[in-house]
Amino acid sequence: MMARLAQYWLMDFYSRVLDQRMSIIGKMRNRIMMGQARQISDDLNEHEEQDRHAAGYSDESKKESYLPSSAHGSPRHMAALAKNALVLVSEFGCPHLFITLTCNPKWPEIISQLLDNHIAFDHPDVTAVVFKSRLDQLKVNLRNGKYFDGRDIIYTFHVIEYQYWGLPHAHLVARFEDAYDIDDPNQEGLIEFVNSHFLAEMPRFDGDDCQNIYAFNGVNEFTDEYRRKAVEIVRMNNTHKCAVAINGCKKEANDECRRGYNRTDTVPETFVNEQTNRIVYRRRKICDLMIVPYNLYMMMDWDSHINVEYSGSAYCALYLY
Repeated sequence: MMARLAQYWLMDFYSRVLDQRMSIIGKMRNRIMMGQARQISDDLNEHEEQDRHAAGYSDESKKESYLPSSAHGSPRHMAALAKNALVLVSEFGCPHLFITLTCNPKWPEIISQLLDNHIAFDHPDVTAVVFKSRLDQLKVNLRNGKYFDGRDIIYTFHVIEYQYWGLPHAHLVARFEDAYDIDDPNQEGLIEFVNSHFLAEMPRFDGDDCQNIYAFNGVNEFTDEYRRKAVEIVRMNNTHKCAVAINGCKKEANDECRRGYNRTDTVPETFVNEQTNRIVYRRRKICDLMIVPYNLYMMMDWDSHINVEYSGSAYCALYLY
């Protein structure tokens, strides 16, 4: 019910609340630190230094600051979450699944709550609630074995972030029971598992050339309406478009796509790249070269952009934090 000006007002006052909390931490720094010296820029490696400057930190000011792990979003807080994730990985193994989910401002649950001449960006309270509700339902479906042949979940964790244009999106990591790891001796089983659940092609059903969608969970056939919707939703949401922007895949128009969508030749079969130890998905037609990997059944439920990748690496657990 509040206009954008009122939202700015709320954010301004909430920032003042955060400032008060930070000032208390600053006054109690010596007690919290117990006399220990704070880590400064000279103690950081090259990558940490780049991340520090990218986040807006500067070495010009001589005033030291400290944020404990209890401060949400602080480096110590994120490091603690990363350590928790690594404990799961070391105990149970690397994740099999890495998903990126994006909010759709045209979801009917959002549209139904908007006033006349309003858009989703005018009501972050609505978009946040709807996004979280859909994410929770997708996690329930995932745990109940709806999407991956009924496999049980060993562990899963996720983070919710906000994109540059203001809509929420989430990264989710999961490991299945009785699934194939990237270094599994049964490479044929691994490739079959990937081809069955991770697609980087336009959806093709029975009777189509290079079929990649088959009956699942007792579904005997797909209706014409389902087929049309599947093709349209992949074309609209999971077709990569190179862009020169702040968060784009190119810095200059002539640069190569840093997300790897500069391939010009097709990939007849899925394989494991021995140099990177990552899955390279099959893309058997030219029209498939710009398709972002997905799982069709998850996409049909989510009804927005969803990037579903086979992981097989502990790095994606750290990427979240």
